[in-house]
Amino acid sequence: MEWWQILSTVINGVLAVAAIVAGVYAYKNLRVLRERRRYDILVSLINQINDKHERRNRATIHKTWKTKRWEEKGRNDVGKQILDLMDRVWKAQEERTEPDREDVEIKDAIEETVACLDKVGFFLMKGNSKIQNEAPIQIWSIADDMWKKMGSFVEKRHKRREVWGTYFEELGHEAEVKMSEWRKSKKGKE
Repeated sequence: MEWWQILSTVINGVLAVAAIVAGVYAYKNLRVLRERRRYDILVSLINQINDKHERRNRATIHKTWKTKRWEEKGRNDVGKQILDLMDRVWKAQEERTEPDREDVEIKDAIEETVACLDKVGFFLMKGNSKIQNEAPIQIWSIADDMWKKMGSFVEKRHKRREVWGTYFEELGHEAEVKMSEWRKSKKGKE
């Protein structure tokens, strides 16, 4: 074997080792980037759900349920109550009359909350399953509570053939499961 063949073999070996090292480094960087992306998505979702405006919307919804006693009426009746409220506001807007200000505030709070949770649902239910598993219980708790309050309304809108809140619906159903599991784990620790 000639010296230049030996040199060529050594250089090829060094290049192969360098390629392997570069591949391992690239793989580790890709893993870090994926983890960072999941983290950024979760932080964004938490920030969105904890936004001052979103908290105010949820407070309006909670207040409405108590003052209108919707929680005492059955689940399907609540959906009808909300649809009736929405229809009153939309009809007043169509007729260019002044809708009841409280009705408009409630309608806006409900629509904005469903839109927010629909976005959260999109990222948690259609994204990487690790994101769903890493989501803090706070998100599931809020989604569960809001789904219990507004789920029948979203389902009634679907019956009207309106594509609205579909990811919120998925999120709501998954939140029921997650919260049930969380409650069971809490009882087990007591």
